[in-house]
Amino acid sequence: DYRYREYGLRWYRKLAELGYNQHELITMDEQTYEYFQQEGDVRCSQMPYPFCTGRKITHGGRTQREYRRQLFPRRWMYIHDLLQNETDHVLLTDVDNHFMSFFDVEKFASTDRDMFLAYETAYPQDVYFGNGFVTCGGMSWMRGDSDGVKRLVQTVLKKCGCLGDPFPCKTCTCDDQVVWNRMIWKSKQASSRRSYMVLWDDESTRAKAASDAATTRGAVTKTVVSNGGDKATITIHPALSILPQADAGSKEAAMKYANRENFEGSRLPAVDNVTQYVWRGRTGVVTVYNETNDGVPSKAVPAEDVIAKVAVWDKDFAFRAAMPKHERECPMRSVNWVTMPVLTRKWAMPGIWHDTCKTNTSTS
Repeated sequence: DYRYREYGLRWYRKLAELGYNQHELITMDEQTYEYFQQEGDVRCSQMPYPFCTGRKITHGGRTQREYRRQLFPRRWMYIHDLLQNETDHVLLTDVDNHFMSFFDVEKFASTDRDMFLAYETAYPQDVYFGNGFVTCGGMSWMRGDSDGVKRLVQTVLKKCGCLGDPFPCKTCTCDDQVVWNRMIWKSKQASSRRSYMVLWDDESTRAKAASDAATTRGAVTKTVVSNGGDKATITIHPALSILPQADAGSKEAAMKYANRENFEGSRLPAVDNVTQYVWRGRTGVVTVYNETNDGVPSKAVPAEDVIAKVAVWDKDFAFRAAMPKHERECPMRSVNWVTMPVLTRKWAMPGIWHDTCKTNTSTS
């Protein structure tokens, strides 16, 4: 919206600077749309689903929450429309996400995954403490010809009260990140909220997938450094082997992994401890929630019960956490694609990030 116009302009031009040419800004109001039209070099479209409320929506005070709860589900209405054209894959990103390097997004489509997700910090907390991590509502990739992805998006829109003809603007309101996380992950409060469940690939599943793809995808193993300095080799699913891989013997890798005591685990012992967040990516399948299958590996799921295949990016690749206070808390520069640090002073982020993480971040 108009408050974020300068963020949007910086986001758009940064992506163009990195070499992208198919990105587009979606504006929430006519004023913002006209602003970008006047810039001349920005591709943008206006959201076709209007806000709807009995009182004027403002950006502060009592109506801030209402404004956000109407904004978030409307982006999924827009994505829902894009997915109807089965040739279009969709990369969703907030405009205050900062892209650090070029990565060919067509590589996501070359895998067998239907969705790629990014780790979030700790919201919603009932899912965080029940599941061990949460995923981000504003950074994901979706396969356009996947019936499973369309089904998941439609379920989100149904839970948000957005489906209907004509568009039910009065009921289309929710926090999409809460809806998505409670829909597929385990919540500490009530498992009945889940419509679906993700079952993770175990080591044998990853090893078989790696073996099947070894001739075409190259290296599918990775050496990591534990907290004690010991090295171990892990098997990477081919869907994640497309990501940049850091040299485990490098000084950068040793410094980063030595400060991640729990990077191999899935449980996060403290919300405010940046170095304890999960860092390693993972793969699995989405199926309809069934309590008896909770916790079983993906290979136990019959093919006909798989709704979609998903992956969560390594946090070094798609970084989302509190703003690092020390370089050792930063993602590895050699593999980092996008960074989404939690920072109140969002506009100052590139400079703060450069000073802390020692990157050559453009502020254009």
